Amino acid sequence: MEESNSHRILFVPGMRPKPPAEEHRDLLWGCLSEGVRRADPRVVLDKACFEVIAWNPLYYDTHRDIELDRPWVEQMLERPGPDDRDRAESGSLRWRFYWALFTLLDRFPGLVKHVRQKWILEGAAETRRYFENTDGIADAIREPLAERIVEEYRAGNRVLLIGHSLGSVIAFDTLWELSRASGSEASVDLFLTLGSPLGLRFIKKRLRGAGQKGAERYPSNIQRWVNIAAVGELKALDPSLRDDFAEMTRYGLVHEVTDLGADFFNYYREQGRLNVHKSYGYLLNPITGRVIADWWRHN
Repeated sequence: MEESNSHRILFVPGMRPKPPAEEHRDLLWGCLSEGVRRADPRVVLDKACFEVIAWNPLYYDTHRDIELDRPWVEQMLERPGPDDRDRAESGSLRWRFYWALFTLLDRFPGLVKHVRQKWILEGAAETRRYFENTDGIADAIREPLAERIVEEYRAGNRVLLIGHSLGSVIAFDTLWELSRASGSEASVDLFLTLGSPLGLRFIKKRLRGAGQKGAERYPSNIQRWVNIAAVGELKALDPSLRDDFAEMTRYGLVHEVTDLGADFFNYYREQGRLNVHKSYGYLLNPITGRVIADWWRHN
């Protein structure tokens, strides 16, 4: 195993308020390290390599109580994997209804005003706020990530950048700005996206670089990109990003974009309800663990 001080894992969370940074990091680390252990017991990660880019407090001006997450994470960690109930609920009638609704809203965003579900309206408003850069908020939350990527590059460290949900959008935009707007040579070895909405029409039209032509539409600082979407994901309606970003490969901007998830089950449950989008469940899954372990061992 290589020296851990040459490796850095930067994790960009998704939307909604999160627990205080260090508490959140500890809980995420428990899931990530266990997922890697389940995938490859030979790999022992160094917690010092793992950092959470905590943009959420700036965006929401509040924190989530860690105790709302901890018992359910501990319960999940005690389970060896998904069971038949998890698999059945991942493709339930309820999920099919929301999949059809989200697909319609992605094609016709104006219809969201007719939706009554509060959680959908809040998610749409938070996403719009980011893309509209209200009061410069999008610039402000991307800046710390950009600084960390540059710092690690200058230090000669290898970087695994993980973006969950909206965090994958923030990460993509940051990488575009670094390589296109700033002209920085900083790059990441591996871009790992989890439950990412980057394949959605609404998102793709608003990404940094979307108005450019040819190779300039995309970042040029990603060596390899792996995307994972759990079965039953609603945020990642389009679970395959390889086709959406095929031009990046053709232009030689990335070695490959790989999609995983056909048999990926996120079995995180909170109050008994399955949440296939939760980052804790993504990190615990040995499919994610295998990606991280291979990167750790072979870089």
